[in-house]
Amino acid sequence: MSSTHHDPSEPLKRLQADFPVRPYADWKLTAEKDLKGAPFDKKLITKTPEGIDLQPLYTAENSRQAATAEENPGTGSCYRSRHASGYHGAPWAVAQEFPFALAEDIRDRVQNELSRGLSAITLGLDEATGLGIDADYARPGQVGTDGLSLSGIRSVNRALEGVDTTEVPVFVRAGFSSLPLLSLWIAAAKTRGTDVHKLSGSLEADPFEWMVRKGSLPIPADRVFDEMAETLRFTQSQSLHLKTIGISSVHYQETGASAVQELAFILATGAAYLRELTSRGLPVDTVLSSIRISTATGPHFFTEVAKYRALRLLWTQLATAFGSTVPVPPVHARTSTYYQSTLDAHTNLLRVATMAFSAIAGGVQSIHTSAYDEIAGTPSDFSRRIARNTQIILKEEAHLDQVIDPAGGSFYVETLTAELAQAAWNLFRDIERKGGMLQALTDGFPQTLVNDLHASRTSDLAKRKTIMVGVNQYCNPKEERAVIYQSDAETIHRVRSEYLQKYRVSGAQEKHIRVLELLGSISNRTASDLTAACIGAVSEGATLGELCKALRQGTGEGPKVPVLAGRRLAEAFEKLRADSFAHADRHGTPPTVFLAILGDASQFKARADFSRGFFETGGFRVVYPPAGFATPEEAVKAAAESRPGAVVICSTDETYPELVPPLAAGMKKVLPGVPVVLAGFPKDQVEAHKASGVDEFIFLGADVIQIANRLLSRISKG
Repeated sequence: MSSTHHDPSEPLKRLQADFPVRPYADWKLTAEKDLKGAPFDKKLITKTPEGIDLQPLYTAENSRQAATAEENPGTGSCYRSRHASGYHGAPWAVAQEFPFALAEDIRDRVQNELSRGLSAITLGLDEATGLGIDADYARPGQVGTDGLSLSGIRSVNRALEGVDTTEVPVFVRAGFSSLPLLSLWIAAAKTRGTDVHKLSGSLEADPFEWMVRKGSLPIPADRVFDEMAETLRFTQSQSLHLKTIGISSVHYQETGASAVQELAFILATGAAYLRELTSRGLPVDTVLSSIRISTATGPHFFTEVAKYRALRLLWTQLATAFGSTVPVPPVHARTSTYYQSTLDAHTNLLRVATMAFSAIAGGVQSIHTSAYDEIAGTPSDFSRRIARNTQIILKEEAHLDQVIDPAGGSFYVETLTAELAQAAWNLFRDIERKGGMLQALTDGFPQTLVNDLHASRTSDLAKRKTIMVGVNQYCNPKEERAVIYQSDAETIHRVRSEYLQKYRVSGAQEKHIRVLELLGSISNRTASDLTAACIGAVSEGATLGELCKALRQGTGEGPKVPVLAGRRLAEAFEKLRADSFAHADRHGTPPTVFLAILGDASQFKARADFSRGFFETGGFRVVYPPAGFATPEEAVKAAAESRPGAVVICSTDETYPELVPPLAAGMKKVLPGVPVVLAGFPKDQVEAHKASGVDEFIFLGADVIQIANRLLSRISKG
């Protein structure tokens, strides 16, 4: 009986014989030939806002040069995954935000959504609560703005009624200090009969994030870090599982920051908090184990995936530098509002889906997916359901929880991870050299970086170098104006104030005396355990405002920094579209442009289509004749009958010298004051066409916002 020896490598050898391996140099040479003289770097290399050049092809050599360690998920820096099994056994939490002012509104929605896929609760607090001011002592605009209004343990219990907070994590953005909220939280849990040692979630103090949003801290920075240290000592002494330090890059990202800037600001903030707290005697491991990181996710898929991997790599470097081996903190991602728009709002669904996908592929621990109408005010129950279901579909239908580090081994993503990490580390070191994050914020260094990048991004959007579907490209000319829902600040303030005023006159006299005694011990710092005294005071009936007044009596004001104003990328287009609607309200018709198309379709169609898309982004009505005009005189006659606000000449550079002079002159005669626009920008003809009467030129790279605003201004005056 004979046996045949089978070489298992034979199929690979045959494949290599048919398709021999070629070096990168050969591929590049072929690509340059195909470019026919066009510069390789300009045509095939993409420059990112992070200052990274994206190559057209990545190879194993790129990955080796990236020098990322050969790690298994859950080991080493954990840059591949925080857990060895990825999401197996530890899926990301569907942690939707509840942006409602009143506890009752949150209660009703939480109970509904927990039965429909929600697995964690994210809460923000209104400005008054963050400042430690009771609603009846605050201004109307401070109450209910951006979050929940809390003043006592009954508000907490109303919001969380029916929620098992030992099973369902509750993540709260506490503002610049979490000590007052921790006191409320523990006292409220005890009244519900909840074992406080089993409470799940976080009460996150992030004073730098508060400062860059609001422009200042209400108390000195030293006092803020004293309170932060106090909360850590208490949670550690009581073996609580609540995290009390937040490090958030959300506001930076949602005002235009790049991935590199986000990462660097997280590191610089982390280093500052570590230094402040360890200088107050807290062990570095205690501090690191009390941190939760929050980020915002943008639409650039691979950059976002690499950002989250780089974050874990960088955080491990930072922790090592402080002498700790505590695992990387949990990371929360929210889909960024910076890239959302009120225009063609349903396109936000697509943006949110890819943002959530990238966060999952990047390995975050919890996600908030934005409702498509979130930026138009309080989102509807329908839009909230769609947002929540986006994550559920990615988990239960796309099965993204069944793969571990799906980007691992990708030459592109591995290289991009290393490049982002290196660039962010360099920027972090720049911040450290400037005196650290607090000094940098005081000097306005991070704010300037973000403001400059935002200006660059808005310029690119206005010139349509970057595209937002429904905003500056592929706009719906029949779209109705966006409806912005404004919450009734006066009513919310009145409701909360009336509730508190009734509360203040209720209760037994003995209880009021006990509250005053406890508040006095807090104010005078005679309490042996400050946090325990705070918990005791609110348990006896003290309000959040009364507690904070006692805690911070005579502290003085905190540092001031330049504010990083909230904004979104599409706002200039939204304003332009709103101005066009306002014009229609005043004049009975939208601003109108007439396309003077000359010649056959091969001569005018490309520029006519371009012109229609150009002006529809601004809410203009575009009159597009069914066929080209044979002569300038025919075009002038048709335009005169249309009575437009502006005329756009569309043909070829070759025919313009002959057609433009009589056409422009004719338009000026029959439509005096109506601006004439030329589609195209033939450089050698520009001055001649201006002399003939052309007012504007539109072309690839032209600034839509500037041109449309100038025309709208002239049309409205005409």
